[in-house]
Formats: sequence, structure tokens, C-alpha cells
Amino acid sequence: MKIICIANSKGGTGKSTTTANLGSAIANMGKKVLIVDLDEQQSLTDKFNIDVFEDDSTCLMDCILMPQRISPDDIKIEITEFLDVLPVNGDKIRRYKESLTKDNFGVKQLKKVVDQISDNYDYIFIDTPGSKEIYTLMGLSVATDVIIPMRPNDDDMKSTERFLDFIEMAKQINPSLNISGILFTMTRKGNPNQEKYMKELFQGDDLEKTVFKTKIRNNIRIGMAGDKGNTSVNIDRSSNGAKDYNELAKEVLRWH
Repeated sequence: MKIICIANSKGGTGKSTTTANLGSAIANMGKKVLIVDLDEQQSLTDKFNIDVFEDDSTCLMDCILMPQRISPDDIKIEITEFLDVLPVNGDKIRRYKESLTKDNFGVKQLKKVVDQISDNYDYIFIDTPGSKEIYTLMGLSVATDVIIPMRPNDDDMKSTERFLDFIEMAKQINPSLNISGILFTMTRKGNPNQEKYMKELFQGDDLEKTVFKTKIRNNIRIGMAGDKGNTSVNIDRSSNGAKDYNELAKEVLRWH
């Protein structure tokens, strides 16, 4: 069983989109998948049109704060036969940020949640915010692997370099954490300058061998699928985005 954290301290790199579509693609291949929303923006929860603002509704934060009373099985939402989601309420996750930081309380509590449910899945994917704060640290601390999405530009490269230092810090809590790969997102096929940039960026670096062969092309239809409460790989299978994430899923399965 693999727990893969999708993370980068830079916003807008496609973390939530990658979590949703990669998780869905692997589920479509017959693997049992759980997606965990650990992002204050609750983007992933919204992508699946999960309402966490109804009266008495519970979410991931309730499991983290009250594991004796609320289990992940109580809050998980079944999307398909092979795909479940642990949703989050953005208001709650922002409200309790400070209390989860002290003495790594959040890390310990999230591990309890994952331990309760991990035997039921082949893959768990964790979506994290674009920051180097507690929720990203929590995700990295319980994961076996991390995938780092980045756009092929200098700003994302600088942020990714700084984020690699943050991963080293997380390894003090989780020494077995493995960098599964760098994933280029929002690419433009046929752009010679961009192709050259991606080819040369990590050349000669230890990270060169971790860069995924699959590149996620810029595609507005990926975002439009989220408006319909699902992912491109499920409802827009002919789109470039769906094709790219299906190829990425095959690559991840080969690696793991």
C-alpha cells in the first residue's frame, strides 16, 4: 500500500487537479483508492461536489480532532466502486491550524486516521495546500512518497528548490519518505523553448531520474470537468488532460 502526498509550496501548480485525476485514473484500473483533502481551500472536496456545510456534517478535521468518536469510515464519500474521498471543511481546517501545530499534534492525529483505514486501500493520495505550513507537513509525515507538480518556469523551479529543503525537514519526522517524482504540469506540446527547458532543468542532478516521462498538457477542459462534480478521466476521456493522467497512472503503477 502506498500513501502518496501531492505537494509543492507553490500555489497553482495543479496539486488538487493531479490528486483528483491521478487517483481517479488508478481507481479506473481496478485499484482501491482513497483521496484525502488536506487543503484549506477544500478544492478537491469541491471538485467532487461534496457538501460539507450541511447541518451536522462531519469531515476530516472531525476525525483528526475526535478519533475516538468519529472514524474515517463515518465520513468517507464513495465516488465509484474503487474510489473514496475524505472531504474537508475549509472553515474548520483554518480554525484549528494553530492547535495542530503544537508538539506535532496534527501529525500524530493524521497518522491515527490513516492507520484506521489504510488496510482497505491500495493507494492513498493526499492533497495539500500551496504552503510550507502544518497541513503540508502532516501530509508528508504520513506519506510513503511525494509527487511534486510544477510548471516549467523559473518561478516554479525556485519554489520547488526551496520545497525540497522542506521535504528534508519532514524526513526528520518521516525518514522513509521517498520523492516519487517531479511532475511537469500545464505544458505546451510543440513549444521548443519549453521542451528544451524541461529537458535541461534537472540534467546532471540527482533529481533527473525522478522526473516523470509523462507531462500534463495545459487543457481548459480539465477544470471544466470539476464544475460537473467529477474528473476529466471519468467524464471527458478524449481530452488531452484525461489521456495525460491515464499515462501518468500507468507510470506510477510501474514505479510502485
